[in-house]
Amino acid sequence: MKRTNSKTGQPKLFGTDQAPVVKNEKRKQEGNYIFDIMDALTAPVLTFSQLWADTIPQRLLAQVSMARMIALMKKQQSATDVECVIYLYTRTLEAPMNSDWVDIYTHLSCRTLENLFMEDHWNEVKAPRELTEWLQHALNRLRQFIYKKRRELLKQKMSITTKEIKETPKVGRSSTSPTQQASFDF
Repeated sequence: MKRTNSKTGQPKLFGTDQAPVVKNEKRKQEGNYIFDIMDALTAPVLTFSQLWADTIPQRLLAQVSMARMIALMKKQQSATDVECVIYLYTRTLEAPMNSDWVDIYTHLSCRTLENLFMEDHWNEVKAPRELTEWLQHALNRLRQFIYKKRRELLKQKMSITTKEIKETPKVGRSSTSPTQQASFDF
């Protein structure tokens, strides 16, 4: 049986149908998902000041990866409450903040401690239980800043690691800090 091209009417030389084209879009989505998981598990925790990174409570640091994974499963593309608390914690140790940021910090801290550790500190620190629209907007800006910056730093880390793997013997590889400094405009 002679096969012909249905569009041109010409005989097909090898008598085979074209192999289906694998869409790059699917590969791109898979690559993005893998990067998202790496981001959740290995991206550095951002701090306002690296000088205070060693004072961050370990129980908060231990919650970052799980909080990021939960946010990933919910398809949230912003920093988690615990990440914002850690960032603001290191900011409070640098200099006093204005009342708006104090309200955001105390609100987030109380909410995080309540959700993660079942601790109620709302009345002790006189934290607002709800944020105004203005404060929520400021918090959302911080969330986006932390999220974008940590992903940017992870990409840099991955490209450096790839170069190190190619150029450096296994014995001399450097280790990186689990925290990273980034400056948000308060």
